[in-house]
Amino acid sequence: QFCELLTMLVVTYISLFLLSVLCIAAYLKLRISKDDTARNPTFLTFQRTYIPLYLLVVLGDWLQGPYLYRLYHYYDFVETQVAIIYVCGMISSALFFPAKDFIADKFGRKKTIVLFCVLYSLSCFATVFANCEVLLISTHFL
Repeated sequence: QFCELLTMLVVTYISLFLLSVLCIAAYLKLRISKDDTARNPTFLTFQRTYIPLYLLVVLGDWLQGPYLYRLYHYYDFVETQVAIIYVCGMISSALFFPAKDFIADKFGRKKTIVLFCVLYSLSCFATVFANCEVLLISTHFL
């Protein structure tokens, strides 16, 4: 059990390191931009409207974390399985995040939002199954 915990910690820290390097590289690349959009009053108004709503949605998503943790223990999953489900979900979010812009540009914003709602609903529905593989697929691909 100690080896499993150690492996899980190593994978988690390596993932965190790689994602941190990716974030720093993206920040440095975007910081060089000479875009005047940040000073545009219309854009600033949009930000003041969008960011609080976005933060409210993210807060709602974060609130489900403890509920899911408790649910997985109710399904008699061991700590390692619960951790793997969470880590796989976070890693897939980080990997698929850059693709969202391409998908939205190719298929349109409205279709992308509808697709997200359908996939998110399927992911939420998958929590009724006490099967680790189903939950891994739901957090990894949905």
